[in-house]
Amino acid sequence: MKNLLLYIFTITILSPLNVFSQNETEEQINWPEEPLPMYQVIEIFPKAEFISEFVNEVNSHRNQFYKGEDSNKAYLRKVIAGGQIHKFYWIKGPFSSKEYDEKEFEFAKTNHWNKNVIKYIKDYGDSNFYRHATPLSTQSSSRKVPKYAKIWRMSFKEGENAIAKTFQLANRIKKARESAGLSYHIFWPTELKTKGWKMDIVETAERLEDLYDSKVDLKAAFEKIYGEDSFSKHWEEWDQLVVLESTELRVLIE
Repeated sequence: MKNLLLYIFTITILSPLNVFSQNETEEQINWPEEPLPMYQVIEIFPKAEFISEFVNEVNSHRNQFYKGEDSNKAYLRKVIAGGQIHKFYWIKGPFSSKEYDEKEFEFAKTNHWNKNVIKYIKDYGDSNFYRHATPLSTQSSSRKVPKYAKIWRMSFKEGENAIAKTFQLANRIKKARESAGLSYHIFWPTELKTKGWKMDIVETAERLEDLYDSKVDLKAAFEKIYGEDSFSKHWEEWDQLVVLESTELRVLIE
């Protein structure tokens, strides 16, 4: 398996610190040879009096330039809990860096956005690229974008191999959630706003009930794989490695 340090270095231009090395006694994480897929996430604050017009024009832009036969390459989400209520996210992806270079700066696409959408925007917020850690994420056969997405923003505590250890634990919870039919995705930003690397854990569902009031016994699913009392021990280890900074609930806008 590729050295994970080199892998992360090549895709995010990290300094060569030995924090991503993998303990051979842990379960192997099957990192792919090719770069992980990317998403671009752009915060947008539309003018309050023109939200409907903004949504309509963004959807028109999406249908014209991003909606393919087998997948939706761009979509709009709105914050409904845990953040600024008038914040939208314009999310594009998945794509490779090569695809972005070849397609994102087409004149017709840029011109259409500037002519039809930008007049309804009050301000832009942050923009960043995110790598999707597919080996640590559940897979779905559906190409449909889920209605709800809950984002857990985490930062890593200082400590030897904290990130690699966190990924090992994330791999366990991914397997348990997958066995229980629950979603689980990990992303990390390619650019830093503040000191220290972060990651986003994303849970998705078609119904709010499945996020907030799920009747799935995740503890039982986890301990079926890893043994009795492993669930509580898992979270004890987890709390030693990461800090929960914030959570946010977003809904798909169509």
